[in-house]
Amino acid sequence: MKRKTPKLIRILLVAYLVFLPFAMNFNPVRADALTSVSALLENSGSGDASDYTISFTTPTGIPADDSTITISFPAGFTISSIDETEVDLAYSGGDHTDAIDCAQGGNEEMGVSISSQDLVLQICNGDGGGISAAGSVVIEIGVLSSEAGTDQITNHATESEYAISIDVDSSADTGDAMIAIIDDITASVTVDEVLSFAVAGQSAAQCQDVANSDAEIANSTATTVPFATPTVENFIDTCQELTITTNATNGYSVTIAEDDQLTSPESEVIADGTCDSGCDDSTAAVWAVNTNNGFGYCLIDVTGGDKSTDFDTYPCDNGTPYFKTIPSDGDSDTPEVVMTNTGAVSGSVIDVGYRISISGIQEPGAYTNEIWYVATPTY
Repeated sequence: MKRKTPKLIRILLVAYLVFLPFAMNFNPVRADALTSVSALLENSGSGDASDYTISFTTPTGIPADDSTITISFPAGFTISSIDETEVDLAYSGGDHTDAIDCAQGGNEEMGVSISSQDLVLQICNGDGGGISAAGSVVIEIGVLSSEAGTDQITNHATESEYAISIDVDSSADTGDAMIAIIDDITASVTVDEVLSFAVAGQSAAQCQDVANSDAEIANSTATTVPFATPTVENFIDTCQELTITTNATNGYSVTIAEDDQLTSPESEVIADGTCDSGCDDSTAAVWAVNTNNGFGYCLIDVTGGDKSTDFDTYPCDNGTPYFKTIPSDGDSDTPEVVMTNTGAVSGSVIDVGYRISISGIQEPGAYTNEIWYVATPTY
């Protein structure tokens, strides 16, 4: 009686030999997951237009053989206005030149097209735009592109989380970039208007720069300019300091005026004068001759450069300072600007120097008036 076992072994052996060559020649396409996948939004607000930056690393690489990178946006995102001017692709080997498609001629390395919700990037055959294995890819979409694009992607109108799918057809490498679309957040704050204006008295030592060499110097306070009893036919000077801070968008102005000229109880008046000739309420002129009697003021910047430009050339500390007389409310004069700026300022400071010269035949008496500063911010 013959044994059957060897026959069964032979049949199996033949079958193995028949199928072995096919098994050794089978080489399937390798598909890997893209790594380091991310999508950065310039604006994540629902329904808002936004630039997008898509980044990933391709394990397998992308050959320059018309292979495509397809970036699929979920329904509800609007990408129809995007073209090659809004798309840049950079990778470890450099930046890709791009065109509408790879049939344009020349050496474009990438074609850019839109198909429904898909942004398709075609790596042109033979133009050197291939991406090597483990290559890092950064795709910028929107106005941030180097070609100065004008359009952006419009986000989904519904607040939620969404997946942007990325597919490389040459290797079947795939990945998803997750994004969150959220409602716009409104930040609000109310900033109060700010105005701080101060007048400070100055000592005789602090007013030295205001005086000519032969002038007497008087102290002042924040509320008084006391010339006391001056030597007639001679200058006596003093000064006050003005400091202003304001957040007024359109700046500010500070004006000066007096209620009337220096007047005694007997209604005698010390006339404002004309300096050495030519100065008045609106015109500055030199005043260096102490026998030219009157009452006036000069200006000098301390910080900020905000004094009236009429005193730019001949401020108080000039060898021949210019002066103006003070507009009088009693004469319906227009107040004169002494400080101004077209924007907000912080701690801008000027000095106002006062000068008086009394005639030798001025009627005796105590002469007073009131001087007003008015600070007006413009918001």
